[in-house]
Parts: sequence; structure tokens; C-alpha cells
Amino acid sequence: MKTKLLISAFLLSFVPFLWAENNLKLSYGMLKKSRYIEALVNNDGISYKLILRESYDGKLEIESPPFLAASFENANNTVRIGEFNEDRILRAMIDPYADVDLTNGFQRGKNLKNIESPSIEPSVSGISLSLKNLDLVSFNPMMNKKSPSGFAAITGTEKAYAGIMFASQNEIMLKNKIKDFQVNWSRTGYGKSMMFWIIGGSDKFTYQGLDIESSSFLQSSYDRLLGGGSTTNWTFSVSGSKLGLNASRAIGGIGPSLRKISETQRPVENQSVGVVFKDNDLSLEAKYVSQTYEKPLYGGHSQMRTIELKTAVKYGKLKIEANHSKSFNSDFAKIEKTVYKVTADYQDAKLEMNFTLRRDVDQKPTLGDLFVESELPHAKLKIKDGKTELKLSMQRKLDDCTLILAIDQDRLFSASLVFKN
Repeated sequence: MKTKLLISAFLLSFVPFLWAENNLKLSYGMLKKSRYIEALVNNDGISYKLILRESYDGKLEIESPPFLAASFENANNTVRIGEFNEDRILRAMIDPYADVDLTNGFQRGKNLKNIESPSIEPSVSGISLSLKNLDLVSFNPMMNKKSPSGFAAITGTEKAYAGIMFASQNEIMLKNKIKDFQVNWSRTGYGKSMMFWIIGGSDKFTYQGLDIESSSFLQSSYDRLLGGGSTTNWTFSVSGSKLGLNASRAIGGIGPSLRKISETQRPVENQSVGVVFKDNDLSLEAKYVSQTYEKPLYGGHSQMRTIELKTAVKYGKLKIEANHSKSFNSDFAKIEKTVYKVTADYQDAKLEMNFTLRRDVDQKPTLGDLFVESELPHAKLKIKDGKTELKLSMQRKLDDCTLILAIDQDRLFSASLVFKN
């Protein structure tokens, strides 16, 4: 087996000469009796990954995406093939509560993100064509047997846009999914004849030294057998040199899902209002968020609701946040908690830390959910769910490539060669 791995490494060593004008990353990792070799190639928008892995019992496994990820762009159009990661208008059409900024309206080729490192098991794949004012996206299981089928067309300008999509869930995924009882079928991805559409507009201008931005859209999603609904969403913000105001509201949230086959729980109303005070490097932020869900389906006397008050203090690249939330579930169940978060960025060092203070209705206050992540030029520390991860690394630039050596807390050793141009 070691001979096979050496042969594979020898063959992969010729790749830099075949792709001399592009980027290649070769990695070798070893943990006791388990080893792997990984090759990640980026060639003028074409990305592909190949992993050769030797398990503890000596078996050799080959892992790779079902299809490559490619993006070809010129002055007039952009073509993408392979794995898809939706963004902006396309993502809002699939999930109207997605955290996307549509104040710039339609932008050519921006409704799909570029894929630089393909996933081993992507959930959506296909082919797309982006023109100046038109995006055509086709979801196709031919490149990925787990991908749903569908076709979407999005058109517009910076001021207004519209899109429509017809989709059908993957038959293989439907057979492997165990259907649950007592679900809201209009909120699942079981649909075989789904339709999504969106229409919206945005505007931005400056008045008396204030930057004013606004956007709104109407989204609908239906299935011929499962039903569906519509969602309206609007956002508004005013920003000046010392003060900023923002507000948003979304009503609806009902409709089938394309990304998830299981039931997707969205609030029927989501509204927020916030204010920002700025003074040079110092800023104070406060935001109130209210999410109201559907009435209980099986009894109970309360409606599901979540109320949040987010406050933050920022000085330079240091930010301290406190997110106070109160959740009301069915039958008067109430959960209160506060999440404290600290982020800092200084030169090549980054720090992120947060923990949660819980105040449940029938228990004493508890402190937990500690999360710490620190990145230094040659070290990375991560504490999450009671587990500690530590990774040390060193980097050295050679004549034609960059050598990276790393070892973590499990004594997993890895070595990488990065070739560029």
C-alpha cells in the first residue's frame, strides 16, 4: 500500500508542469497508520480536487467531487459548470429570509458564487449562462446524482429585477428520505413540480449628506400538490457621518424548499429596527429583532415568538457584542439567553470568542457554549463544544513554490506545496 501511495505522489508531481501557468496545491497528511494525498487544481476558473486516502486497515480510497467546478468569463458573458452556491437574487428567490443585500439590484454573474475548492458531496450542480441583464441557470443531476432538476431565468438592472424558476426534487434523495408524520407539507422540499418567482426593486441616493438605501421584493413559491405562499420583504437605511438608522420587515415565509427536503421552519413575520452612533473609530450599535411564527398546530396557548436585542461597541478592529434573546414556544415554554461575543483583528492576528448565559424558566442561570478561535501567523487555536483544536504551521517560500508544514493536537502531520503561475 505504501508503494501505491508513492506511485500516486510521483504521478501528481508531474501536474505542476502540465498546469505551469496556474495554481496547484499538493498536500500530504499522516496520522499514525492513516495517510492521504490531496491535489487541488485551479486553472483559469477550472477547479478540481482529488484525495487518495489510506485507512487504518490498509485500504486505499479515492475521494473526488462528482464533477469539476468551472467558470469562464469574458466582457460579454459568464459560463459556470458544476457545483452551484446561490447568492443574491437567486438565493432570495429560493429562501426569502436569506441574509442577502439586494440594494444594488441585478448584477451580472453575481447570483452564483465562484467555487475555488469543490465539495466532495455537493447538493446542487448544473450549468449557467450570465449575460449583461440576464442570468440563465439550469440545475441538472447529470453532473451530480443528488442535485435537483430545475431551470431559472433572472433579469433586471440596478433599479429593478425579476426572476422565475421551475424545479423538481431529486428522485434518489426522495427515496432515501424517511417521510415524517405531522409536518407542514407546504414547508418541505418533497415537491416534484415546484415554481419560484421573485420581483423587486432597489434605489440609493444622497440627500443633505445622508446616504439613503432601500430595497424591496415579492417572492412566491408553490408546489402543485403541496401548496405554498408568498413573502414580502423590504429594507431601508439612512447613514450619515455620526448617525445611522436601518429597518426591515418580511411577512410570509411559507413555501416549499429546494435545498432541504425536511420541513423548513421560517417565521411568518420578521421585523427589525436598528441605530448606529459613530465618532471616528468608536461606534455604538443597537438593534431590535422580532420573529413571530405560526400558531401552534397541536394545542398550546402561546404563539411561537423570538425577541432579540443586539448591542455592540466597536473601537477600531475591536468589537464587543451582546445578543439578548427571549423565545416563547408552545405551552408557555420560555427560554432566555444572552450571547456575548468578542472579535479583534490586529495585523496578522485574529481573535473571536463567545459564550452563552442561559436563564431558562425552570432552571438556575448557567454559563456555557464557550467558543474561542484564535489565528496567528503560524498557529491556530479553536475551542468548541468542549473540544480543543490546536494547529501549528510553518511556511517557507522556495524558488517555484511555497512549502507549508503543519501539525495538530492529534499529531496529524501535513505538508503542502503550493504552485502559482
